[in-house]
Formats: sequence, structure tokens, C-alpha cells
Amino acid sequence: RHIELKYLLSLMNGAYDTGIVYIILYFPLEIIAVYLGFNPDIILYRFTIFHFEIIFFGVFFSSKYFLKKYFNASGFMLYFIPTLVSLIVPISWYTINGVIYIYPGVYALTLALLDYSLDISNKQRLDQILTRAAIAAIAITLDFTDVRGIVYGVLTFFIFSLYFLVIKNGKRTIYIKEWFKVFLFGLLFFSLLNMNAIMYTVFIGPYLPKVVIPIIYGQLFIALQHVHPFYTLSQTMYWLGADYYISQYHANVLLGVISTIIGLTALLIRKPIATLFGIFVLLVTTYNFIGVTTLGYYLAQTPYVGLLLYLYPTLLPSYFFVAPFYLLVSFSFYT
Repeated sequence: RHIELKYLLSLMNGAYDTGIVYIILYFPLEIIAVYLGFNPDIILYRFTIFHFEIIFFGVFFSSKYFLKKYFNASGFMLYFIPTLVSLIVPISWYTINGVIYIYPGVYALTLALLDYSLDISNKQRLDQILTRAAIAAIAITLDFTDVRGIVYGVLTFFIFSLYFLVIKNGKRTIYIKEWFKVFLFGLLFFSLLNMNAIMYTVFIGPYLPKVVIPIIYGQLFIALQHVHPFYTLSQTMYWLGADYYISQYHANVLLGVISTIIGLTALLIRKPIATLFGIFVLLVTTYNFIGVTTLGYYLAQTPYVGLLLYLYPTLLPSYFFVAPFYLLVSFSFYT
């Protein structure tokens, strides 16, 4: 009976596989299972099902939030459309080897929480500033799967900040002043929420380069390959082995065509939030077609090869493609 080193490291750096959800739920349950004499794989299997639940509820609540705020949805449609779309996500989203992760679910929540916390139109009271700052800090912390997730979360924070700055028109001066307050308090809340990760980065991280560098080079094949989230549009479940039913070429065509249609639909809906998500979808699709074989291979030949960790076609679509894509699908269905 022993606790593997990777689990101990996960406590120190604040993340392993599923970040904050793993630390709060999976890790304690696995330890309890081990000491009660059960096979910890039981918890692993249960946690795999839990991935589906996180994806479903994350996309459901995010879709419901955006439909209610931007489309004035109410009644039956406010619940039917998010439910329909949320059921589709874990069935149709396919990644390498058919592995499904919770990233789209937590990132969908991040999008909704950041939209709420950063949509500032008037001067805020101190309690309102603190509330928005705390929500923003939680939104980014949800993405703490590893250093990549946190970078995606921070980047999304600034994308939403720029988005609201653009659409505020005559209230930009007020927005900038109130935004700085949210940012400063949010930074404080974020530091408190992730103190263990900060301590790990400062005191332990610098002593691990000899371990990390071989891992980076050993995973280059992941960073330089294409990932096709929509293999399973051939009406097969992701766990049946999508490669058997549809070729990579056809998957590329499907992904490109569907993403383009959804992206253009976002522009036709004439809602700023739909346009923003449409840009997410089109940019990631473009990277999947072109960037992997250009920017990816360029970085692989330079001292900046480590940056490929942030451009994995495994994780990048999980954040900037899948959640925005299905939210756009819900907008389209509702419209």
C-alpha cells in the first residue's frame, strides 16, 4: 500500500490530470479506497464517468447562462436547448485514443463566470468588486489542470477584458477604472486559492529542468499531430474506436466544414458574444489545419520547443474550441 509519487507531486503543484477537481474529489477518494483495501482503479472508473458529468453540467449551466443573458431565453426552451447540447458533447467529442477529459466542461463554466464578473457598466461598490474578483479568480482556477490550463484561463481573462472594453463604447473610462479594481483583488484571491501551486513553482519547479526537458522532447509527436474532435459524426460512440469508421481525411473535411458553418452562423446571429466564440472556433480550426504543420514544426526546431506544450492539439481545442463550439450550437438551435 503506497501513494505514488505523482499523487504527492499533485498536492504540491496543485494539479494533476483534472486539477482542482482531482485534488478535491479524486485524490481523497483514492486514498480512502487504498486504506480500506479496495482497488483504487474502482475510483478511477467512477471518476471517468464523473468526467461525463462535469462536461454535461458545465456546458449546461454555461449555455443556460448565455441564452438567458444575451437571448432573453425563458421557459421550456431555456432548459431544453442546454440539455440537448450538453448530451451531445461527451458523445461526439473525440480526442487522442478516444480519451475524454473534463476540460470543455470546466472551460465552459470559465467562460460564463468571466462574462459575469467582467461585464462592468457602472461604478461598483466594494462588495460588488470583491464578488466579481472572487468569481474571476475561481473561474481561472477551474482550469488549473496543469500549467497549460492556467495559461489558457489567464489568456481568456484578458480576452474577455478586451472584448468588454471594445463593446462598452461610451463607458470605457468607467470600465477601465473598475476593471483594475477587479483585477487587483482578483489577483489576491487567485494567489490565496493557488498558494500551493505558487510555492511549488518558486521552490521546487526550478530544480526539475533535467526531468522536464526529456519529457518535452518525448511528447513532440503529440504536439505535432492533428486532432479531430468530430470523428464520431459517423454516428459512432467515441469509445467504439472512431478510426475504424472514418478516415483522418474525412474527419478533417468534416471538422473544417462544420467549424466554418458554425463560425459563419455566429457572425449572422449578430450578437457580440457569438462573434467572439466564432473567432475562437475559426482560429483553432485554422491552427489544426495549418499551424500544427507550420508553427508547430518551426518551434520544434528552436530553443522555444517547450512552448509546444501550450499548443498541443489535444488540449488547445479542449479549451478554445469544444466549449465555444457547443455554446454556438446552442445559440444556433435557440435562434
